[in-house]
Amino acid sequence: MARTSLNKFEIENRETEFLRVARLLFLANGMDGLTMDKLAAGTEYSKGTIYQHFASKEDVLAALCLESGRFRLSLLERAALFKGRSRERALAVAKADYIVFRLHLDFWRTEQLINVLSLTAKISAVRKASLDALEERSAGIALGVIRDGIASGDLILPAGLTPEKLLLALLGLTRGLYLCSPDKAPFRDWANDQPSTHEQLFGYACDGFGWRPFCNEWDYATTVDRVLQEIFPAEAKQLRIEESASSRSAIPSATAKNLSR
Repeated sequence: MARTSLNKFEIENRETEFLRVARLLFLANGMDGLTMDKLAAGTEYSKGTIYQHFASKEDVLAALCLESGRFRLSLLERAALFKGRSRERALAVAKADYIVFRLHLDFWRTEQLINVLSLTAKISAVRKASLDALEERSAGIALGVIRDGIASGDLILPAGLTPEKLLLALLGLTRGLYLCSPDKAPFRDWANDQPSTHEQLFGYACDGFGWRPFCNEWDYATTVDRVLQEIFPAEAKQLRIEESASSRSAIPSATAKNLSR
């Protein structure tokens, strides 16, 4: 019995190592950079051993999606437990996406690259089913918050707008902002303060859809502070470290720009 447990542990560690190397290869060189030969070369295992875990490189990519998706789901589950009104809980759920983007950029970038590829044909049936189930659970958490808003009377959807369409709109706002803002002008100037920019835009969008309390009726900055303190305290500490480092690194370039005038 002990040997069986050890074998399972070894197999899980081996797959974790495969995914670590695969993510590096994929982020560095895209689809062409991820091959079974390169994956074998980057680990201590043979290509035959890798095929015991994955049916194809598309199956590897599906496994990467599962890894990052499970992490995001764990954050969403925590966010949904926030004690507050439905719109506050929606903001907590949106904050989970920000944490993935800001603190786990390798996960986020992998997902964005994979989303533009058609993987279904070469993914194993088991992983395809796992991916579908994971997406349904993640969407279900956000939809549950929206439906709680409707049930409480805080949200009265306009005619023809479903909870699912509202979720698409808020997801598009959240993830679209992060796609636009990182490095490219003029986006880095328009949205250089991503947390507050997102919170502001998210708030105005919810106002537009009639989700109360409106921005002028509620202190959502305090809500964000509570979410970070009560739901994501460890992540909040990491964010402060990251933001402090970013602020320090920006000072020399700003000084140089002023001196050049």
